[in-house]
Amino acid sequence: MRLELKAALNLDPAKAESGWVLVQLDDKAPVKVAVQETGPDTGIFIAPYTVPPGITKQLTASYGYWGLGSQAVCSIR
Repeated sequence: MRLELKAALNLDPAKAESGWVLVQLDDKAPVKVAVQETGPDTGIFIAPYTVPPGITKQLTASYGYWGLGSQAVCSIR
């Protein structure tokens, strides 16, 4: 799958930047996944991600803290 987010992580409009999202699978502890901006000043960050075998419920991807964050939940079938 492809993780993609539009985020205010873009601090320098002259260069493509990087950041990270938290990915939680089922009830496991979340892990950081690095994302890369698609180009200078786009504000779009992407990363390829492979769901490991044995995950049966859901994937939750999130970024940000204290009411400024965002999350998406995907059901695994």
